[in-house]
Amino acid sequence: QKFSQNLGFAGTANHADISKPDATQDPFRITFDYKREKTGDWANYRILPQFPPVYLPVLDESNPPQVPIELGPKHVENATTALKLPVGWSATLPEAVHVRTPFAIFDKTYRLDKGTLYADRKIEVVQEKVPATQWKTYQKFVDDAGFKDGEPYVQLTSATKKAGDAGPPLPSVN
Repeated sequence: QKFSQNLGFAGTANHADISKPDATQDPFRITFDYKREKTGDWANYRILPQFPPVYLPVLDESNPPQVPIELGPKHVENATTALKLPVGWSATLPEAVHVRTPFAIFDKTYRLDKGTLYADRKIEVVQEKVPATQWKTYQKFVDDAGFKDGEPYVQLTSATKKAGDAGPPLPSVN
């Protein structure tokens, strides 16, 4: 629960499964179930996939960096959110996002499968530093990946419900 709260999640976490930190031959893995009542813009049936935060620098365009931009060690972060939708409900999915640069790769996709909405995000840091002279390229990466604007809403849809009606049963989130 505390780990979930430290990530900024205000709901309830349980069923945590964490890989052994000393098993360095395998990726470090954390999974847990998460429940939060009426997240996002529930009154209008718009929800947000609950991804962990992205820890990449945000630049102040009015004060360009004078030193290389530190991205940290080369690594890959994979995050998947699974939201079980109530029976009879579907969703209008946001567009996929694919951004490739010499220093980092970002992919985010959405899909529906058997009543579950999946959102997958992959961030791969392939270069530890971005030269200060390339700050505009880095800023375009941040903008194109959507880090400044935040996660786009997913519109829930039903043949019988409209915005303002009593909402559907809450989806469950993993």
